[in-house]
Amino acid sequence: MSASDVAFSKVGKAGNNEFGDAAGETLEALRGMEMEEVSWFLERFAEAFGLTLDGLQRG
Repeated sequence: MSASDVAFSKVGKAGNNEFGDAAGETLEALRGMEMEEVSWFLERFAEAFGLTLDGLQRG
């Protein structure tokens, strides 16, 4: 499972399934673009989308 899969799967676990569904659809749409730039971004930064504010501050 890629870092972006893990990050986006955590979004729905925050108590609102609508966010999880939207996150999954967004990730699927991004991957569907088949753009090198999008893949590069997801590999490096998508994991942060699954973190809480406290988790972001800890680094």
